Amino acid sequence: VDSASPDRPATAVLAVCDGVSTSEDPQAASGAAVRAGLDAILAALAADRSAEDCALAGLTAAADAVKAVGSPDGKSPSCTYVSAIVQFRPEGGASITVANVGDSRAYWLRPGDDSQRLTVDDTLAQAMVDNGLLDAATAMDGPHAHVLTRWLGADSEHQWSPTCVRTLHTHEPGVLLLCSDGLWNYLPEAAALSRFTSALPALPAARALVEHALGAGGKDNITVALVPVLSPAPSGDTP
Repeated sequence: VDSASPDRPATAVLAVCDGVSTSEDPQAASGAAVRAGLDAILAALAADRSAEDCALAGLTAAADAVKAVGSPDGKSPSCTYVSAIVQFRPEGGASITVANVGDSRAYWLRPGDDSQRLTVDDTLAQAMVDNGLLDAATAMDGPHAHVLTRWLGADSEHQWSPTCVRTLHTHEPGVLLLCSDGLWNYLPEAAALSRFTSALPALPAARALVEHALGAGGKDNITVALVPVLSPAPSGDTP
C-alpha cells in the first residue's frame, strides 16, 4: 500500500496468479508473474502514469517475466494473472483498476444486489457465451469452463483481450476480491461471495471463503485477497 500524499491518494496494489497445471513448474510462472507485475505497477505509479497504463505495464512485465522462465529444452511454465490498483478517495470510495489474463477473477462485493464481477475470463466457455452459443450457467458448468484461450507463458503471445483492463469508480463502501478459480469454482456468483465479506472483517472473511472452498471439495489451488473500501469518516473525525 502506498502512503497518501498531497499529490497522490493512498493506493493498494495486489496481484493473484494461478499456475496452469498442465504446464511444467507452474509455480515458477506464478511467482515470476506476481513479483514482476507488482514491481512494474509500483514503478509506473511513482512515475505518475494513469491507472490504466500502470495496469498494462504490470501485465506486460508479468508476461515477459514468465516467458523468461521458459527453458531451451521446451519447458513452458504458464499461469493466469489478475491485478488490481485501488486508489482510495479521502471523501470515501475508490477508483479500482483491474487487469487479467486467464481465469483468475476480480469482484466488487457489496451487501444486497450491488455486487459484480469486474473481470472477463479468457476461456472457451466465455467465448461460447459471448458468441451466443451457450448461456452463462450452462457454459460454466460444462467441460469448457476452464479451457484457457489466453495465459502467460513462453508459448503465449501479448495479444490481450480488449476487456483485459477495466476501471470501476465507486463512492460507496465495499470489498474488492481477487481470487483463483479454486474459490470461484464453488462460489462463482458475486452475490454469494458478498455474504461472506458483508458479515465479516476482511481477514476472517478471507479465511471463511477458503474454508468454504475446501469444504466443497478443494480440488484446485485456492487464493483469496481482499481489500476493504471504507465509508468516509464523519465530519470532524480523524481517519
